[in-house]
Amino acid sequence: MHFALSGSTIKPVFEIADDLSACDIDEHQIGQVLGNIVFNARDAMPRGGVITVTAENIASGAPLPAALAPGRYVRIDIRDQGTGIPPDNL
Repeated sequence: MHFALSGSTIKPVFEIADDLSACDIDEHQIGQVLGNIVFNARDAMPRGGVITVTAENIASGAPLPAALAPGRYVRIDIRDQGTGIPPDNL
């Protein structure tokens, strides 16, 4: 995130659960995904703002998308203060 935001007036805020579970992920792939999301958010916030990244464990028994098998998951949410996507482009 710091690379994607260098030179901008956007402040990153991280809200990471203290008890966040370890994940079996490809470090480079997740870095590329998060970087692309942050680049898009940066482009949508030309006057600056805040990008908030939240990571938390999904509680056992919590509703999951149909494509996911029951199990332990970590959810990453990224929120920005950008202009949003015009309704005709959604």
